[in-house]
Amino acid sequence: MPRSSAPLTRSTHGQIICFRPLDLPTLTPPLMCALSISQVAQILHAPVCLPLPGSAPAILGITLWQHSPLIVLDLAWCLGGSPARVSALPRLLVARATTTPTYVGLPVQPDLCIRSLPLPHRPGNQPLPWQAALFRGQFVLENETLVIPDLDRLLLPQEPCVC
Repeated sequence: MPRSSAPLTRSTHGQIICFRPLDLPTLTPPLMCALSISQVAQILHAPVCLPLPGSAPAILGITLWQHSPLIVLDLAWCLGGSPARVSALPRLLVARATTTPTYVGLPVQPDLCIRSLPLPHRPGNQPLPWQAALFRGQFVLENETLVIPDLDRLLLPQEPCVC
């Protein structure tokens, strides 16, 4: 993989939650996803996820969150990975899109972290095995590639989407 010679720059202020979706393909450098901390409502530990027969392939199932049903979206599958296993949800990140109050559960690995912005980074230009319309940005950090998924696009597609 060619490395950019562009110097690392700093991004804007705030905080992000970095996570790895379940069953995301292993890439070099390692890949992490991130959302603004303002989009994340809660992180649940090993919730029960019930399958929804007849639902779209991107929907793993449904769980109960704050006394209401919550759709569990297979982010790894949407982004080109293997389908996640419904029976193995170590963590569920409950997040909302930026333009709507719609919440969704995203199965993630337990190694989540919060990072303060600005982060030193370079713009990413590595080809990724996903539809470019499904993420807002790609950034190269010192030891990993950081991808910002577009929850608005994943939840409310304006045109046909792989999900």
